[in-house]
Amino acid sequence: MNDYKQKAVMPFHCKDGLGCNYYRIPAMITTQQGVTIAAMDARFGGTHDSPNKLDTALCTSSDSGKTWSKPILPFHFRDYEDASAVLKPNGALCTKKSASTIDPCLLEDVQTGRIFLLVDLFPGGFGSPQAKTGTGYAEIDGKQCLLLRKKGSREFQYFVRPDGAVCTMDRRQTPYSLNDEYELLENGNPLTVCQRRVQYVGPFVLSKKTGVQVPMNVFYADALFCVALTSYLFLRYSDDQGKTWSKPVSINPMVKEQRMRVLVTGPGCGIQLKGGAHAGRLIFPVYNVTRGFRTQECMTIYSDDHGGTWTLGGGPRFDASIGMMSESQLVELPDGSVQVFARTKAGQIATAHSADGSETFGEGELVPELPLTGGAGCQVSALGYDGLIDGRPAVFVSAPAGSPRKNGMIHIGLIAQSGNEDMPYTFDWKYRFEVTDRDTWFAYSCLTQLPNGEIGILYEQANTPQTIDTTCFQSFSLDTLTRK
Repeated sequence: MNDYKQKAVMPFHCKDGLGCNYYRIPAMITTQQGVTIAAMDARFGGTHDSPNKLDTALCTSSDSGKTWSKPILPFHFRDYEDASAVLKPNGALCTKKSASTIDPCLLEDVQTGRIFLLVDLFPGGFGSPQAKTGTGYAEIDGKQCLLLRKKGSREFQYFVRPDGAVCTMDRRQTPYSLNDEYELLENGNPLTVCQRRVQYVGPFVLSKKTGVQVPMNVFYADALFCVALTSYLFLRYSDDQGKTWSKPVSINPMVKEQRMRVLVTGPGCGIQLKGGAHAGRLIFPVYNVTRGFRTQECMTIYSDDHGGTWTLGGGPRFDASIGMMSESQLVELPDGSVQVFARTKAGQIATAHSADGSETFGEGELVPELPLTGGAGCQVSALGYDGLIDGRPAVFVSAPAGSPRKNGMIHIGLIAQSGNEDMPYTFDWKYRFEVTDRDTWFAYSCLTQLPNGEIGILYEQANTPQTIDTTCFQSFSLDTLTRK
């Protein structure tokens, strides 16, 4: 058994300078320059998903995870204050009216050195359960334009031109406009809203104004103009190894279909293909969720122009024995093809193969050697190894094997050709390493190969509400992971 208490480092914790007690959903990559970048939800409003006060925190390490920089917030909404209160375990205090970003996913373009950070973004008071069908955009004069409605109205009678001007649907320009951060201006002057906080008053949870004025973002519930109440995918990118980040880029118009209600990230990390017909392609894992979470389908989005434009890719077919393939991660195989590993409710991880750079996938299959906690399952992480193990290419997969979300495992599969067109490679799951024992929590995780050659894992060592300082980073040598 691995004793995480002796070896774990906490890149994100209650005294890291952000004033946030609660973190979830790890994402992590190691860049070509040897910098390890980690991101997580900074859940100021407790461990709940959206709707809640959630921002995106990020920190870096230049020594293979031994030490980490102070976190920053590349995505940060200010409609609710960054509360540092210790919340009740029952989770009653939850800032449900806050705009939020959730589920980070990281990816490096090694040809340009650009780092991409992809998140799900929800307007104030909404999350996956409440989101409506649609993209939030409409084609107007040949351009995809963000739709807006006046607060209190159900009708979308306004749109935002590419230059930021807010116009009526008959093309008349109003005095209003948006800046690069989606903040509202009137005649060029920034508008504001009063920041709010939530607090306990006896058995009740109340929202009160703080008196602090903050820029009015159209994703805020109190904004004069409001966006469509659906899910959004937003990118920022960094050209300096995560120190600073670009303006936000909405990619909903490129990748989300109007029929979709919720299209969200993997989360974890994406990949860039090194070989094959689609070498250089950037790919993020995403999944589509229907109303009531009845159907969850993993898919991809990809870019062939270094992140300038994005296209919705395909996803595996699967039958009732699998039930769903939702949150997923991707690895590149020796011929440049793609293998997906996905969360299911079937007690095992599912996998499928793509021969065309994730544009289409074959049939999904359960992997008996890869147990996954029962019930609702759990997110998994997958990492293509840069090197050989026992003379063969390999893939690492991490997930909780025990219920409910305990007994974290890192599985190592050795890759060989099969001759089967649908599944051209086989995986010999020869090695298995226990990160946490059968009685110790292990929820979401993300793997990376560190500059010193070790395998790093950032994971949630918790699965109960309002847990503090349970984000763990550890690294293991290949000898340790393959020791029997």
